[in-house]
Amino acid sequence: LRNALHVVLGCEDGGDLKVRPHLMFLEELACEEVMDAGVMFDWLAEAAAEAKRRAGQAGKITMGQFRQLHNLPCKVLAMVGMEDGTFPRCERSPGWSLIKATPKMWDRSAGTDDRQMFLDAVLAPSERLIITGSTRNVRTNETEPFSACVDELLRVLGEMGVGREKVLCLHPLTPFSEDYFSGNKQSRSFSAGNLAVAHGIAQRGLARKPHPFYLGQNESSSPSFVEISLEDLIRFWKEPAKGYLTAQGISLWREDGDDEALDNAPMPPLDSLAQWKLEDEIARYFLQGGKDLKHLRARLEADRHLPKACLGDALLSPHEDGGAIRELADHICTLRGDAWDFVFEFDLQGDPYGLQSVRAKIAGKVWKTKAGNHLLAYHPRTSAKTKHFTRTWIEAVFASAAEESLPTKFLSLSESGGIDEANFPAVAASHAHALVAGYVIGQMRPLCYASLTSEVIATQLRKGESLENALRAAHDSWSKNASSWASASEGETEAAKFAWRDRSAFENQDDWKLWAEAIATPLMDWGKSK
Repeated sequence: LRNALHVVLGCEDGGDLKVRPHLMFLEELACEEVMDAGVMFDWLAEAAAEAKRRAGQAGKITMGQFRQLHNLPCKVLAMVGMEDGTFPRCERSPGWSLIKATPKMWDRSAGTDDRQMFLDAVLAPSERLIITGSTRNVRTNETEPFSACVDELLRVLGEMGVGREKVLCLHPLTPFSEDYFSGNKQSRSFSAGNLAVAHGIAQRGLARKPHPFYLGQNESSSPSFVEISLEDLIRFWKEPAKGYLTAQGISLWREDGDDEALDNAPMPPLDSLAQWKLEDEIARYFLQGGKDLKHLRARLEADRHLPKACLGDALLSPHEDGGAIRELADHICTLRGDAWDFVFEFDLQGDPYGLQSVRAKIAGKVWKTKAGNHLLAYHPRTSAKTKHFTRTWIEAVFASAAEESLPTKFLSLSESGGIDEANFPAVAASHAHALVAGYVIGQMRPLCYASLTSEVIATQLRKGESLENALRAAHDSWSKNASSWASASEGETEAAKFAWRDRSAFENQDDWKLWAEAIATPLMDWGKSK
């Protein structure tokens, strides 16, 4: 390890001083057990972390991390980089730690520690506290949230009678913005170069407005023939806003993290969604005839779906010698017949979606039972959310429309371990028309559909509520912010904010009603019948 130090850690001359004491400690250990390289890297990274060093006070300006400056009295304290997602820290555990395999309420939490350090930091300065954060999106120029700790501080100040406008100083995104050079605002600039740029923009009338994605094309410009794979159709209806951006050739910023940084950082603990993905990958592996989990484990670790070392062992060990997922996969294999490749062609003419004559060709593959009298579908976990049945419902729609309406035998890890059946209604052709029409329109403009939001509209309309009340409830669901117990809503995703950046998503209320009744309502009925 000492000889490979320069290659493994990229240390230059003298750059390995931080880890030399730890390497000497390892040399003195009488350990014959083979250790994983990733485990050693995690241990070295934590043992030599900068956060463990305390900073000294020189009577001037002292810079450091929270832990380094913890409880040090000062006149002025400035916290920088306090935007959402950077503080409090995400919970990350090294692969050799088994604490996250069996969590307890008294376990130490990085988020709780950061909140305590933030409180101590607020009380440390005697004269002034300065907090800065990058809260403007560099692409859309929209305001983004502060850290949750800063928002809580602003809320407390508001309850004490100190409004946000008295303590917040909002800066423009660019240094040559006219806001820096006009009026008696708190944010002023004295840069002559930036002032010249601002004058040039003002004289030429070059207003910095985002270029709209949707230029008002109508459905009459739709293609006369479309050929769609079933997988592409399913991927689109899971997130139509992202499908629209993909059709425009736009890749989302910050959609994928930096590979090198992700490989070096320990994995965060698996939340419910990550646990569902892991179980789905294991079930698919067994369905494909896999026996040994070593190959699957290597792929899951490479794709960052599974922690390494001991924590990964604890998560996979229940599935190696049987387990509920293995029993589910074996049961599916006993029922599953051959895969059925189908091709379904039809014309979209005179439909209520405003499209001209379009010839559509859909190709895909579904599984039938050995007897051939049922379609076969599965879901690792039972769920009441209809968005989790989107794939299964679309497969059933086109399989039934291409041949004959077959009931779907739905298998899942229900508490009772039983098998539920859902009879698919004989209206598959009309659903297939709606799915393809929405796909074609969604390639030309943002589609007024989102799984959970449209489900709210369909539910409210079914209760007899007016369209106005249904859309109000849908808007609340669409724009709900993320919290410590729930992820961001559909309107707060990067894809939705990007696709709808130049206009309101609820500008066309009739479209939301149209697609809620055409897609969300039958999907709800089908999901509840199982």
